Amino acid sequence: MAGTDEATGTNSPGNPDPSTPPGAAESGTPSRRTLWIVLGIVAVVVIAGLLWWFSGEVAVPKVTGLTQEAAVVSLQSVQLKVGRTSEEATLAAAPGTIIGQKPLPGSSVREGSTVDMVIATVPMATVPAVIGKMASEAEAELAAVGLRVGDMTATYTTEKPAGTVLDQSPAGDTEIEVGSAVALDVSAGPKQGAVPDVTGLVSVDANDVLVTAGFTVKETKKESADVAAGVVITQSPSAGTVADEGATVTITVSTGAPAAEAAPPATTEPPATTEPPATTEPPAEKPDQKPSTSLTEVPDLIGMRVLEALSALRKADLQFAIEWGPTEDAFLQVIAQDPKAGADVDRGTVVNVTIGLPAFLFGGAEVQPLPTEPTAPTQPPSQPSTGSGDGSEVTTSGP
Repeated sequence: MAGTDEATGTNSPGNPDPSTPPGAAESGTPSRRTLWIVLGIVAVVVIAGLLWWFSGEVAVPKVTGLTQEAAVVSLQSVQLKVGRTSEEATLAAAPGTIIGQKPLPGSSVREGSTVDMVIATVPMATVPAVIGKMASEAEAELAAVGLRVGDMTATYTTEKPAGTVLDQSPAGDTEIEVGSAVALDVSAGPKQGAVPDVTGLVSVDANDVLVTAGFTVKETKKESADVAAGVVITQSPSAGTVADEGATVTITVSTGAPAAEAAPPATTEPPATTEPPATTEPPAEKPDQKPSTSLTEVPDLIGMRVLEALSALRKADLQFAIEWGPTEDAFLQVIAQDPKAGADVDRGTVVNVTIGLPAFLFGGAEVQPLPTEPTAPTQPPSQPSTGSGDGSEVTTSGP
């Protein structure tokens, strides 16, 4: 049996100290070692996670000013994805161009993060109803909202004066893109033609010729010793005159020579008395008069809206012709005029007015990128500004 070694006074393996719990001597040191091992493993995992986290960050590239396709490629090159996309109508950038992004360029984000983008679209305009208005007035109203006159056809009619708009396409109140064309059908007035020459024809033939040419005939009679009876002596309007279709041509038809009449007896006239010649008085001199002038000064139209420019020209007794040209920011405003402001011209002179539209509407390939920092949008005066409402970097509104 195990017990106490009497010689040494120690417990023998066979007789352990009853006061020591079983297993205490064997288990104390290994438990502390296990705890340190676990803590070490946790620390390694945390450090590895932090290193992985920070090593996975990338800088957001600038995609504003790019097309949507190019923006996708740019994001994918740094392991980023396209997030939410929205559209905003503007004339400041070509359609399909990125005009806003979130996060902003240069921001640090995790690989695989998304970037929201705002894509430019062409603004819409409401087509004004111009039927019944003169063609020049209709063109000005269309230009005021950024629309152009497209195909213009002429229709002969007696119902509306020449120059009146008879029809339009698209119809009034239709929504179409700014820069689009509106076709107009304009009255050419009554159809006109040259009056044929019927003098020397018998009245029946003269009537047939005039009616076939589209004219109405009125016939009068007159004696003539030189023209046979039934033959046209004169006509009004004269041959070659341009007249409206259906206009009346009056022909005078001979009834033959007048009947012979007895000549009255000759009478003896007393000799005429000679009167002294009248003296000619020199014309009275008129005081000097300042000659009247038909000149007027061309107003400065640069920067005006279309209808404002039209009003200014009318006040100066001048006519106008609308042209279109590319501009970076003066949309639907006068960007050029000819003659120049201040020139003295005859009243009624036509002033060529150039209205600005963005270059992409003329097929221009160059796209002006918008600012990369948030700025107030540039827009024509008296137009309400609109934003994307999503905190995008750039918002720009068109008219």
